Parts: sequence; C-alpha cells; structure tokens
Amino acid sequence: MNVATSAGVERRRGEIAAVTALATIGAVSAGLTVAAIIGSDGADSAPANAVHVAAGVAFLAVGVVAALRRPRNHTGLLMVCVGVTWFVIDLQRVPSPVAYTVGNLLGIITWASLAHLVLAFPGGLLRTGFNRALVAAVYAWMLLGNLLTETLFAAPPGDDASPHILLVLHASAAQNHTANAVQLSVNLLLGVVALGALLARWRVASRPGRRAIAPVLWASGPIFLVVLGLDITGLVTSPAWLTASLPVLEPAAMLTLPLAFLAGMLRSSLARLALGHLVVELHEAPTHPRLRDALARALGEPTLTIAYRVA
Repeated sequence: MNVATSAGVERRRGEIAAVTALATIGAVSAGLTVAAIIGSDGADSAPANAVHVAAGVAFLAVGVVAALRRPRNHTGLLMVCVGVTWFVIDLQRVPSPVAYTVGNLLGIITWASLAHLVLAFPGGLLRTGFNRALVAAVYAWMLLGNLLTETLFAAPPGDDASPHILLVLHASAAQNHTANAVQLSVNLLLGVVALGALLARWRVASRPGRRAIAPVLWASGPIFLVVLGLDITGLVTSPAWLTASLPVLEPAAMLTLPLAFLAGMLRSSLARLALGHLVVELHEAPTHPRLRDALARALGEPTLTIAYRVA
C-alpha cells in the first residue's frame, strides 16, 4: 500500500469515526429528549412529540448509512449534524437555566445545518463561491441574530417557575418584539435566497444532474412552506388552526428529507446495476447505434448523442 492510499484510508477512518461520535451524541440526545417529553408534556402533544423525535432519528440513521456507504462524501456527515442539532433545542425542556440557555441560543443552528446540507447535496461540498458565502451568512446570522435578540433585547422574565435564559444584559418587551420581527424577516429572506440558489442549480443542470438534485429539491418544498408558516405566525396574528398545526407539520416536513435521500440512494444502487449491464454489453463490441442505445439506457438519457473524433 503506497503513501497516498494509506493516507486515504486513514482519512476515511477519521470521517467514519467522526460520524459515529456525532451519531452517538445524537442518540443520547434523542433519549434525553424522550425522557424530558415523558416527564413534562401532556398527552395532547404526543403526536407532535413523536414526529419530532422520528425526524431527528431519521436524520441520524440515514446519515450514518450514507456515511458508511460513501465515507468520502460529506452528505452523510451533514445529515448527522442536522440530526444532532435537531435535538439541541429540546434542552429547553430540561428544568435547568444552563440547559435552557444552551437550547435557546444554539437550537436555531439546525436551520443553518439544513441549508448547508441542501446546498451541498448530493456531493457533500459547496461548489460555488456564492453558496459558500450564503451558508456562512446563514450560520453567522442564526447564531448572532438569535444571541442579540435573547441577550440585548430579551423579553422580561415571566411570573412562572420555568427556567429563563441566562446572559441577559437588557430586557424590554417592546424592543424584544421589534428584534424578533427583524430576526424572523431576515430568516425568511435567507430561506428564500437558499431556495432560489437550489432552483438555479436545477435550471442549469443536465438531466442526470437534475435526477441527482431531485430528492432534496422536492423535500425542500414542504420544509420551506413550514418555515414560511413559522415566520408568518411570529410576525403577524395568524389563525388558531395554523398556529396549532405547525408543531406537527414542522417535524413532518423535516422527515421528508431523509426519506427522499433514502429513495435517492436506492436509485443510485439501481443505476450502478445498470452500469454493470452496460459493461457486459460493451464487452460484446457493439456497433455505433447499439453503443449509443446501451449508454442511453444506462444513463437514463434518451437524447444522448455520441461524438466521435475524426481526422
């Protein structure tokens, strides 16, 4: 084994170890979330809680499978990161000011991880400078915007006995209302830009490229609609049925993405099977028309044309 091969093996082992560690953290977080739900919430929120836990576990499980199948592709690692951060917000259920503060300040990072996953799909890397800048802006805003709102423009503590966020430097009900409106508006704007970037990739992609992007594109629709609904209900007075249904619709929409990714992995397996058949056909030295037909079937591209080099 040469030096390059050995380095590659070690790198893959390191990536698998990182995914395993994150998945373990996510599994522990999921267990703690279930325990907190059982100890705090009533039966009326059981459907929302069940779907919430299922969505996070689905990201963890599918991410681990993807990372083990393709360790050099960072998509699995990103999915595991979404699953881990999905449960961070549940620290607010723990009767501890420290846990409540961490969940409140860092729970929003889920949406930045999700944007990173969507824009890096299917290769796991951000291919353009615009997408890299956009993802960096989303991470920065989710952390900084939420920190400013919760510490410098915090809501005054209520009269209940539930934990409240630490690190509050200034509290004002009116300023908190304005800061929340600004935060939700910027969140919505970043979501629209991210969706636009994904649609732009779809528009310029070839037919095989569109098939590769399709799972995340179709799953992003329900997620975007739910995020839009969450922002709208936070900005304006909304119907009671919409406010009541969003806690169930949010994790249900999130659940569509790992399921769509599973469908994409199945399609990839079928495509590799088609390539196996292609190798057999090419071994028979087909004529030019048969070669074009064999490649078209394997690639799923009926309009494929072969260009031959001539003198």
